[in-house]
Amino acid sequence: MYSAESSHYDKEADHYDAFNAESSRLINDTIANILKNYEVTTVLDLSCGTGSQVFWLSRLGYEVVGYDISAKMLKIAEIKAAAKRLDATFLKGDMR
Repeated sequence: MYSAESSHYDKEADHYDAFNAESSRLINDTIANILKNYEVTTVLDLSCGTGSQVFWLSRLGYEVVGYDISAKMLKIAEIKAAAKRLDATFLKGDMR
């Protein structure tokens, strides 16, 4: 099961950002509304994909760790982090 899940998301990785741009904005708004009610400094982004929320939260000053099942998604996230000069931590695993 783990390798089947990973394989599916590895195939989607190259197009993930383009298909999820609008939903990322909606997710960011929802996260902002939740976090403003708590004294949060560290966030674990489960199923982080290519890191969109990781980068957004990092820019807001949170310490963020991204966690995903797909090695290819995480590789894209690491490349994006380097391009943005952000010190981000990404871990591979199954969140279930």
